[in-house]
Amino acid sequence: MKLPRINRAQRRLFDDICKFCRQHNRKHAIRNKSVAKVTSHTRFLHLVRSLVIDLHATGRRKERLQRLKPRDIVALIQYWEGRISGQTIRNRLSTLRWLCRTLNKPGIMPKDPRIYMEDPSNYDIPSAAKAEVTPTAKGVDVGAYLCAVFEKDVLVGLVQLLKIEWGLRRREAIMTRPHEQDKGDYFLVTRRRGPKGGRPRAISHYNFESRFDEVTGEFVIMDPRIDPVKRQILELLKRFTNSRGSLIPDEYSLTRWMRWERTVTAEYCGLSSKALGITSHKFRHEYAQVRGEIVSGLTRQFGRDDPLTSEESGRDQVARRIVTEELGHSDRATMNCYAGRARNRAPSGFVKKMEAAFNKRLPEPIIRRDADGRLVGGSGMKIRIVYSDAAASDVDRRHKKSP
Repeated sequence: MKLPRINRAQRRLFDDICKFCRQHNRKHAIRNKSVAKVTSHTRFLHLVRSLVIDLHATGRRKERLQRLKPRDIVALIQYWEGRISGQTIRNRLSTLRWLCRTLNKPGIMPKDPRIYMEDPSNYDIPSAAKAEVTPTAKGVDVGAYLCAVFEKDVLVGLVQLLKIEWGLRRREAIMTRPHEQDKGDYFLVTRRRGPKGGRPRAISHYNFESRFDEVTGEFVIMDPRIDPVKRQILELLKRFTNSRGSLIPDEYSLTRWMRWERTVTAEYCGLSSKALGITSHKFRHEYAQVRGEIVSGLTRQFGRDDPLTSEESGRDQVARRIVTEELGHSDRATMNCYAGRARNRAPSGFVKKMEAAFNKRLPEPIIRRDADGRLVGGSGMKIRIVYSDAAASDVDRRHKKSP
């Protein structure tokens, strides 16, 4: 981080922050465990920007962290209001909360920052997307973008395919090892391959429509078929791995390769909010909406005008729950940020029964192929496979019966 020109008091506070972070920055605030390097670095940046730069801009001179007072936090909240977004304010206050707990001064932080703001809504963040922000909605030609990336660097282009076809985050796509994570029926994101929060998940390779039967407590899977595009991309990825099975070249470290990937996509090919109006994270939004369309059999939320029937609302809720698991989130309401809030919610009794059928987060996909070749429910879920007449003719007889 490049600091602006600072005075002597700011320099002393900066040195105190550096000393404090060397001692405590790898520790969790409450639990006895360590945190990731990215979290440690983010904490350090938040402390420097908040205390060395912003607190000094309010006219309060501090030279030691131990001298931090409640009025300093209030001054920061009032200074940030209107200058930065509500989510950024929340993130910085979270770091300051960790600082105060580590200093054994938890009472410094206000319980509700809204009471010190002129407009409390500046602290709130939207709970659901109000407009579609996918590449399709922005009119971006994804095929032309991919061609431009592949001309610059083939490996960076393969990383973009992982983001588009599996909805992976940037770090997950870069750290992918195809031979290790390809399980045939599904793609496994393990703790060692960069998931947010260390949460493993499985992304199914099957295209299917899913419904929940309240009477039997089973998930009815209609016409499951392996997506051939995903299989072709995985075979292509395996041809470009190095001796360790990674897509990162041997001469690059992870940090250097992530920097180069951003240079190719953003600077050379224009994948930025200023140039194309999107970032690579919007590929994840596109995946969520397309996957929701496939699993539910309904058009995406933003393209839907007519109200849903009770049966369609149930299918929509099931699809949202499945896609949320494949995206790596535990809160099913997170899907609202990707695909918008459902206009017609299913009855609460239906939702409770469906959640009980899921039981817990899926370490496996909703369906997978057993050792004897049958399709079974992931994580012991009860499923019933149903084939239409057209699909049944293409499926081997031993796979028609549900387990």
